[in-house]
Amino acid sequence: MIINSEGKFNDNYYLIDGMPMGMPKFLSIYIIENDGMRLMIDT
Repeated sequence: MIINSEGKFNDNYYLIDGMPMGMPKFLSIYIIENDGMRLMIDT
């Protein structure tokens, strides 16, 4: 699955594209927040 948009999807889920790291559409960073804790997942 390819996601061509980034940003805030709901109150606790963000998707950031890897363009700032020189890897557009090849690296995505997901930030999930729940109960004041944040988890960052890079794919």
